[in-house]
Amino acid sequence: AAIAALGEIKAVDALDEILKFVDRDDWLIRQRLAEALGNLNTEKSISVLKFLAKDSHSQVSQAAAISLKRIKEFLELSAGNWFAQRTKYYLDKEKAENSKSDIITEILDRDNSELIRLGQENNLDSQTILAAQKVSWNNSVDWGKPKDIGSVIVIFLADRIGIQSGQFLRSDSFQSKLIPGRYDLGKDEALTLILEREQFCFQERIWFASPNLRLRTTLSKQNNGASTTAFYSEIRRVS
Repeated sequence: AAIAALGEIKAVDALDEILKFVDRDDWLIRQRLAEALGNLNTEKSISVLKFLAKDSHSQVSQAAAISLKRIKEFLELSAGNWFAQRTKYYLDKEKAENSKSDIITEILDRDNSELIRLGQENNLDSQTILAAQKVSWNNSVDWGKPKDIGSVIVIFLADRIGIQSGQFLRSDSFQSKLIPGRYDLGKDEALTLILEREQFCFQERIWFASPNLRLRTTLSKQNNGASTTAFYSEIRRVS
């Protein structure tokens, strides 16, 4: 229980103490260690997780593998073409509107030219990149609505806060500057993204009802009092 608690509170300072349990004969202790290390993202914890992923007991090796892969697997599941329906509420105006769009999510490798350019322009060390994706949208399917076509690049960084939570960087509308935010992949397998600036606060929550049905909610608050929230239902286009 103590090992799990230290992982939950992301007690990086206690890492050396809990690593003493790595050679315990009790496989359940080693499993708890693997689960806790998933919240303590340091070079040492990742190294130990890779060691535990080869553990002779399947429960231990599976726990270590899950700790290493959860965020990457979530992003890989997001990749593909999606048909999205959105209901957006303007809370300050008591107004709602519906819209449709096509969304394409692509996983970007570290040698992707756009990713390299962004990294160079923003002094980003490519070795800190855990995963990256490009999200493009096009509302041409929504007849009679003003055109809305664009894309952003989202980069998830491996930092010292946790493997399943940490910092992400989102490109601006011109794809030149990177805006920092925080991400967290909860135990309920929902990914939360938070951007906070002087002018606004934006929060997005993404989860899967099934591999081909993605759901999202967003909440945006501006310092002028304007607030919006939206619900997205997105169906994967399968050719």
